[in-house]
Amino acid sequence: MAITEDHRYRLFQHLVEVLGRENASTLMEHLPPAGWADVATKQDLEHLRARLQHEFDQRDLRFERIDHRFNQVDARFDQIDARFDSFRLEMKADMERAFRMQTFALVGLMFTMLSAFLALQQSLNR
Repeated sequence: MAITEDHRYRLFQHLVEVLGRENASTLMEHLPPAGWADVATKQDLEHLRARLQHEFDQRDLRFERIDHRFNQVDARFDQIDARFDSFRLEMKADMERAFRMQTFALVGLMFTMLSAFLALQQSLNR
């Protein structure tokens, strides 16, 4: 049965008749506002504390696992960065070699064309 304010008031009135107003007020102040079933005991609080501690410990473990996975991902990104750096250096070296070969080929072609032009000019001047 739920205790209502009406029940509490009637109890107070009866206590005033039996104990007097001051004693009835003192006794009523010591009663819980909703009933003893709603009052938490030290044991209830300890169980709650233990359960909350367990849940926080579980969350901490999950965060540690997540941190570990982030560290693994970071390590993989570092490996990928190193591979890109290596690839960039290889590409740079290949392009420098190709430009050098192209330059030598163009210089050689220019000398060949100049020689052919000079030879043609000498044969025409004779």
